[in-house]
Amino acid sequence: MSKLQKILAGIVAVCVVFFGFVVVRIGAAPNDNSVKLAKIPEDKQLGKEAYKDAYPLEYQSFHEEQ
Repeated sequence: MSKLQKILAGIVAVCVVFFGFVVVRIGAAPNDNSVKLAKIPEDKQLGKEAYKDAYPLEYQSFHEEQ
């Protein structure tokens, strides 16, 4: 095996490992049926006040920066 063939074989091996990892990650991703979505109550107001109630520290730090 020449030096060029060894380099090409190494490149092919790295590509196979990388794309194999990608395929395994896609196959291991949860399907839509297993993902639970949060329901937002209809009477709940969405906006600054709701964000302030849910995330007080983040809300406060955001307003301190401005």
